[in-house]
Amino acid sequence: MKSELADIPFYYLFLDSVNFSDGELIVSLSQAALSTEKESLTINVGNTVKDLRRIEVHDNSLGYDIHFDDTVYYQVIGESANDFSKDEIEESGNIITFKDSSLLRYLKEHTCLFKVTAQDDDIVHYCIQTADDWIHVLSREKPSVVPRTT
Repeated sequence: MKSELADIPFYYLFLDSVNFSDGELIVSLSQAALSTEKESLTINVGNTVKDLRRIEVHDNSLGYDIHFDDTVYYQVIGESANDFSKDEIEESGNIITFKDSSLLRYLKEHTCLFKVTAQDDDIVHYCIQTADDWIHVLSREKPSVVPRTT
């Protein structure tokens, strides 16, 4: 999904918080930057990698709130636990949308979620990618991305 996050590599985005209430989900992210200071890292005796710079989030880092108004389901998992090899991605980016996903298939086949959820044909599977966490969201409404001012 194209958004204000489209030009930011996902590894520069970090999850601040996830808040859910009455179907509204707000995912807050902070944008990191490369440190201005360089450092060296010894990885074992005699081997050093020089001129490394940390990726840092500061108090004045840019932030974004992603709002979902009609959230049916969400989960936060570590980025390394994602496997989209059996999924069909509709649109890539920091907010992925799926044409078909193993998560949707699993929830339809093995849970009661879709037996109690109206308008299941309108539900879209989104995945917000960050450096450490990926947030999977099922919603009937397209999310909005709002830059945070503080």
